[in-house]
Order: sequence, then C-alpha cells, then structure tokens
Amino acid sequence: MSFDLNNTIDCIRKFLPHQASLKDFIHHNTLEAFQHEDFFSALQKSKYLFGHQTHLNLQSYQNKFLNGGITVEALEYAINTYGNNCIKHCFDSALWAPLQKPTEPLIGKFREKWQSDYNFDIEHHVQIPLFKLLSSYLDQGVSITTFPKSELGFLNSVLKLNASSKSKLFKSPRIQTLISKPFNASTLLYILLADEQYYQTYIWDLLFSHPGWSGFINVVDHNPQTLFNTVPISLQDVCLVELLLEIDALDQHFGTHWAPLGHQSGCSIIHVEQFNTHFTADVAITIWQNALEWTWYDQLISCLNKTVPVHEPTQSTSAQLIFCIDDRESSLRMHIEQLDSTCETYGTPGFFNIPIYFKPYDSIHLTKLCPAPVTPKHLIIEHQNPKIKSKSFNFHQRPFTLTYGWLFSLSYGFVSLLYLIYDLFFPHEHVSGSIAHKHLSETSELQYEFKNQTYDAKHKSLQLGFKTAEMFHLAFSFLNTMGLKHNFAPLVYIIAHGASSQNNPHYAAYDCGACSGRPGSVNARLMALFLNRKDIRNALLNAGLVISDDTQFIAGLHDTTRDEIVFYDLDHLTPETVKKHLKIKLTINHALQNNAAERSRKFETIALQASLTKKHQHIKKRSVSLFEPRPELNHASNCYCIIGPRKFTKNIFLDRRAFLNSYDPYSDTRGDILTQILKPIGPVCGGINLEYYFSCVDNNKFGAGSKLPHNVVGLFGVSNGIDGDLRTGLPYQMIDLHDPLRLLVVVYQKPEIVSDILNQQPEIHSWYLNQWMHLICIDPFTYATYKYTKNGFVPYFTFTSSQHFIKSDHLVKYNSRTPLPISIITHAN
Repeated sequence: MSFDLNNTIDCIRKFLPHQASLKDFIHHNTLEAFQHEDFFSALQKSKYLFGHQTHLNLQSYQNKFLNGGITVEALEYAINTYGNNCIKHCFDSALWAPLQKPTEPLIGKFREKWQSDYNFDIEHHVQIPLFKLLSSYLDQGVSITTFPKSELGFLNSVLKLNASSKSKLFKSPRIQTLISKPFNASTLLYILLADEQYYQTYIWDLLFSHPGWSGFINVVDHNPQTLFNTVPISLQDVCLVELLLEIDALDQHFGTHWAPLGHQSGCSIIHVEQFNTHFTADVAITIWQNALEWTWYDQLISCLNKTVPVHEPTQSTSAQLIFCIDDRESSLRMHIEQLDSTCETYGTPGFFNIPIYFKPYDSIHLTKLCPAPVTPKHLIIEHQNPKIKSKSFNFHQRPFTLTYGWLFSLSYGFVSLLYLIYDLFFPHEHVSGSIAHKHLSETSELQYEFKNQTYDAKHKSLQLGFKTAEMFHLAFSFLNTMGLKHNFAPLVYIIAHGASSQNNPHYAAYDCGACSGRPGSVNARLMALFLNRKDIRNALLNAGLVISDDTQFIAGLHDTTRDEIVFYDLDHLTPETVKKHLKIKLTINHALQNNAAERSRKFETIALQASLTKKHQHIKKRSVSLFEPRPELNHASNCYCIIGPRKFTKNIFLDRRAFLNSYDPYSDTRGDILTQILKPIGPVCGGINLEYYFSCVDNNKFGAGSKLPHNVVGLFGVSNGIDGDLRTGLPYQMIDLHDPLRLLVVVYQKPEIVSDILNQQPEIHSWYLNQWMHLICIDPFTYATYKYTKNGFVPYFTFTSSQHFIKSDHLVKYNSRTPLPISIITHAN
C-alpha cells in the first residue's frame, strides 16, 4: 500500500496550533481540536498525546487552598457535585496527593531515536536552515528583496534556488541526483525509515517538532490573506523540503551508508484511533479545578443575589455611553456611573454590528473590522486625511543599500544611539509605535454611502458603502439587541476601544477582539453617522424606536493602555450640544483618571500612595516605553460574562473580571435576541478566556514564554532567538497575574427560554454541555438562580459564608496589589 502524505497531513491539521500572523492575532480556544469532548477528558488526552501541562499541578492547588485562594466551602461543594459516594476519600486524596510527575508525550518519541541510537541531533542540523528558508520565503517586509521564484510554491522555489546557486543548498550528491527527477514523500521516507509502517508516525513527529511553524503554515495555506504579501505554501511542501534536509544532513555526517531508523527496535507507532479514544478525567484535578473556580463564581452569584437592583434615576438621563463588552471597559463604566448617577452605560460587541473592510487613507491594504468568523461584504474608504503619519528616515529604502547603508551607519547611526538612550529615560510617542487613535484620523471623511460602486480585492468584490436600507437594519439591530429602545439621552456616546503600545509584537492581542484585533473606531464612527441621519431616524420611528431631534450620537475611542478618549466629528455639533458634551467630558476624564488609578495598583513600579494625577502619568508612560513588557494587563483575570440589564450589576465591584453584555430580557419573550447574543460569546469571550487559561497553565508549550528573548520573524511571528520555532499563544507578561478559571456566563432570562435556545443551537450548547464554559441562569422575574448541568438547569444556592463590601470612595484608594474579592459597593449616607 502506497503512503498518502496528503491524508496523513489532513489528520494532523486540526491538532496544530491555529494562530494567524501578528496583525491578525485573534484569541481562540487553544484546544479547539478537542472541543467536542468533555473539558477534563480533553485535558487528559492532550497531556497523553502531546505532553502538555493542561492544569495547575496539585501542589499549586494545595497552596491556594492553604492560603485561602480556595475556600473550604468551595472544595466541599466540588466534592459533593462530583458524584462520588466516597466523599471523605476524595477529599483526602485531592488534598494530600503527592506532586505529579510530568507526562511523557506519545508524539515525539520516534525522532528521539536519532539522538539516542545515532548520537545525532537532527533537529539542530535541519531546523536552522529550514526556518531561515521559511522566514525568507514568507517575509512581509524585513528583507529588501523577495524570495526568488516564490510564485512557484515553497518546494519548487527551494529547488530552483538550489539549482541556480553556486553554493548548493543541498550538499549530498544523493540528494542532487534525487531532486533531478520527480520524487515523492515515500521515496524520501524509505531512505530515512525503510519500513512503511513508520511513515505516518514520522510525519506526526516531524510536524510537531516545530508546532509553531507547522501551525502557522497550515493557517497561511487555508487563509492566505493573513499575509499582506501572499505566497503559495503548503504543509506538504514543507514536509518534503524538511525530509530532503534531513537526508542531506545525515549523508554529510555519516556518509551514504547509515542504517534507516526503521531498522532499530522499540519504535512506537501512532495510530489515528488513539486520537478518538475517550480519556477518563483525573478525579483530584477535576475536584481542585472546580473548587478554585466556584470559589470565585459563588462570590459573584452571592453578590448578584443580595444586591438590590438599581432602578431608573428619578432625574433625567444626562448621557448614555455604549462600550464594548470587553472586561477592561467594565471598570471605566463603573467609575462613570459612580461619578454621575444620571449617566447610563451599555455593553455590546465592539464592532457595533457593522461588519466591514476598511481602507485607511495611506494604506494599499484592507483591514477587517468584525469578528474573525464573519466575512464582510462592504468596504469603507477613508478620504482627505490631513494627519498623514509622519515620515521617518528610518523607513526609507536607501539606508539599506550598500553605499547609503555605510554612510547612514557612520552618521545617523550615532545620532540614533543618543536618541535611544534619551528615550530609555524619557519615553514618548514614536512613529513606529502602535498608537490606537492613529488607526483613524479624528477629522477624515469616510466614504460610507453606496453610490453604485464596487471594489475588487483579491478574488472578491466588495460593495463600496452601505445602502440606506442596510444602514437602517444595522442601526435597528444594534439598539434593539441592547434593549436601548426609548428614553434616549441628549448625548449618546458610542465608545470603541484600542490600545497603544511600543515595541510590542503582540499589539493586536490588546485591541478589540470583535474587530479582529484592531481598534473599533471606524465602526463606532459609522454607527454614530448612521444614527444622526434624518432618514435613518424616520425609518427607526416607523419601527417603533423614537429618537428625539435633540439627541446627538458621538463616536469615540478609548485607549485602554493610556486611559484616554478621543472623540470624532465634533464639528457637526450645535453650540448647545457642545456645552453639554464639555460637561460630560469632565466626568469622563475624571472617570479615566480613576480607572488608571484602579489599574495602577497591580503594577509594582507605581507607588500605591501616589496621587491620581501621578498614577495616570505613569500609566501613560507605560504605553510608549521601549523597555516595558506590560503596557497593560489586557484580559488578565477575566472569568465572568454577564448578559442582562445593567441595573443588576451597577453596584457590584467586579475588579475588571467581567465581560458585560447589555440585554433586556423583559422584551425578549421568545429568546430571539438572546440567541444572537449567545452565538459569539463562545468563540469571542470563551476564546479569550481559554487562551488565557492554557497559556497560564503551560506557558512554555501553550504560551509564548517570556517576551524578553523574542525576535520578530518576517513581521508575521515571534521566535526565541534568531533560529527558534515560532511562539504561539500569550507571552508570560500577559498571564502572570491570571488565575486559570473557565468563563462563567450569567444570563438574566427564564431557564426554560435558555434551555430552548441550547436545544435549538448545537454550536452554542456544546460549550456548556462539554464544560468549556459554565452557565448560570437568573430569572429576572423571581430572581431564582439555576445552574446548567448535563441534566439541564437545576436550582443553585450560594454557599459563601461572608459577603464582601467596598465603599465607593475606596475604589481608587485601595492600597493592595492582591486580587480583590467581588464586592457590593456601598455609598456614604
């Protein structure tokens, strides 16, 4: 039977890391290949097959218990709900079990025999030249020349390069003879192994010896648009080139008379059936992980059950502010509401229901601004931008030529050194930095009205702008989904978010996940433009949404790193509206300062006793500092997603742990709106949460390790040093303050309505059925609480013995760097 490389690679694909280029960094479930299985069974399978550390070790759980990070009540609850009659035995084994030994993975053992039996480090000799070839071939702008003949595909380009070079890439005469005529994988594998029963196992080991590169190439193969400068490449080509390099390296070291690896005894074989085997969850780990999670979950549920819903203010609403559901916005919303009780805040996914491609004024490339699974059909073009990005001699091509490069190094090179030293002590904004508000000029014009034009972009035709009917449908759905259908304030702000940082390859991970890792300023500005149009308001009026002529929608962008907000299209405001805006802006600026102060307590370099102004200044400096690995903490500590009216959470201190999605359960009697809300919660919020979970428990394999040794590769990835594998997942500096907890989704709706949605939507149901996320339902009419289990919803009763409270004036004065409990906010009489 002939070996089928394509079939083997198809079996391997789904288990590879799924991470696009740096510009498209999107959070996702790291173990999405196992998502159809029970969470704890998937952890065991990943540990067995790949040697991953999929949870905290027992000693870490035990230490958390002894230090109060896991409560006795939560551990008892976890044991009781496990379903084991031997409760005392489970408790003792979970608490006192010894530290576990690391699991030896099934994959990778075969290739170890090159080292153990032949005393030859094949990966060292092969991967360095392979990675150099790959980085050059896929390069997005580091090199001033492109890879020769790249249009032929990776394998053919490498063979052409070898044929045209005086210094041959392959030194072995056997290889030169072999590539002079057609060959296939079986030919190469026979030389290496001689026994076909090992071929499939060897390819598994080969691709997982560098999972970062293999995963990235798989993504590029299926989604070439993750690169600006697209080139054809496939895992099949990479495998063939790597096999050629292996034979070449072995021939150079041993000559041509070395025994194939398949002649050695004790070689284990991987069978596809092993990946379909059900693994039994570890009892102790299941109990400890559930105990850790329910320690935090019960705190929230207890607060939600005991706090009194905040009713509508008796005085008129001064402003309504619509933010992204992002957990980093929850604290800013709290500070605005605490400063001005007449302000209302809402949360909705940060693309604001407008899926688009965007073409900036000074760019030839299109930017996707919507959730990753969505394919936009519309294009928005920016025009007449007076603030063209300032130019720098550093980006000119001439310094990279021989003559100019020599002159440049001897002259401007010394000036650059002085400039670098100055910047280390006095950080400031750079031309090369990722600055959130530069994604869109504050005064540029957007071509957003459809005028019978289309735009051809890489095999797809996009509609240029929106038709009036399309604007209406998007605007209606946007407001209706949040429950914002009446009593509009004079000013309604639509606030997107982005993040500024310097010297940070993972910049896209800090921006809006609902906008494919970009700031959502364009989407916010478009929705404000839609809702300020007279024809759209008339259409909304006919649909039952009454917006007064005095109401003005204003778009803005919150820089979550610097805690600053810029506003758009203010020149369209009337003088009276400007006065109202300036008054609200004072509240917003005060709230931003308080938010920066709340964030600052988690940074060791900022003194707890510093003034609000000093703390805010330090926060801003972090965003432009070249040597700052933590410009902000991003989603660290996320563990909740609350879907419901703001009145239930307005007086709860969430410590920046919660995604907050506005929803009116009282008008959604069939659950149609809730269905649309729940669909992206798994991929977006669940994806963020699980990537943080897995990068936290095994930062070396699931995560990217420390940022400090990272080098940017081809502007599309990072590696350790100059010749390491591509690093996937999150760097250590993004997860070092994170607790690995699965996401708890709290929905305010009747349990029977939520049950119907789960039964009708398998893609939503699987997240909760297989325990990748937890689900709590609170009936908004009776306030009864229900927990979702494999048997459906069952009543849930809190077990937290003591309630935590925090005074409103202590929100920015708390002198502690440790995580704070979920607390009810109290106000001075």
